[in-house]
Amino acid sequence: MVVLLNNIGMCFARLNEFERGKRCLEKALEIQLQRVGVHYNTALTLAHMAELSIKQRNFLEAYEKSLDAEKILKKITKQHDFRLRVLNSLVHYRIIIRQLNLTTAETTTGRFVKSAEDFVDYMLELGSSIQLSDEGHHDAMAAYEHGMILNLGKSREKFQEYKNEYLVFVLNNAWVRDLMVSKNDELALAAKHKSLYFYIRDTEFEDVDLETFISYMTHACPHCQEVNHVYSANMWQDEVRYLINQRQQNIVHRDRYFPPQNL
Repeated sequence: MVVLLNNIGMCFARLNEFERGKRCLEKALEIQLQRVGVHYNTALTLAHMAELSIKQRNFLEAYEKSLDAEKILKKITKQHDFRLRVLNSLVHYRIIIRQLNLTTAETTTGRFVKSAEDFVDYMLELGSSIQLSDEGHHDAMAAYEHGMILNLGKSREKFQEYKNEYLVFVLNNAWVRDLMVSKNDELALAAKHKSLYFYIRDTEFEDVDLETFISYMTHACPHCQEVNHVYSANMWQDEVRYLINQRQQNIVHRDRYFPPQNL
């Protein structure tokens, strides 16, 4: 019954019948908690509720539901790569919340302590310790890509670190490596990263074109596509500019209090 309600709820969501979808998901959650208690399906329902919230532009609720889903998954099924999908959603929701300045509760709760890059690093830590499905490889590659773009305007060293690990990840996974050169496996999710993989592999940091990077990344990442649709097609451009500005301000602040010493 819970699985059926989950499926019906998401069908309504895709038809933009948000209130009917929400009622189905809330009923699924109620039944789950009453009959079984906290379980994998509880986290799945919460993740679906987050997807519905993002379609309704309720970004704070989407973030909260995804956090609750990850908390459950971490406790009851640490080795499941569905966690990567939830964490990937949190990367995007956290950026939106920062850009819209929605963190008024930040001083009273710890739920906004993690940055988008913190969630990226958590994805990579998790991805390196579990067996990955096609979807798991897909999300792991997205984590490296999102880590790179978050450092494009902030840290060349950190960008290079993500890039090197990304290339090693592909080379060390025979199935993914073969996908990058195959012309017959386009249905595999990881194959969506092919264009960005070759672009990153063959482009030095100083030659990376932001628009090209974002275009390839958005093609590969469904969360980026959803953000483009419901929030802004310029989210990543705006975030990179913000990070560049923060870096410049930090340099000015450092030089003001620790001026270079004349030798």
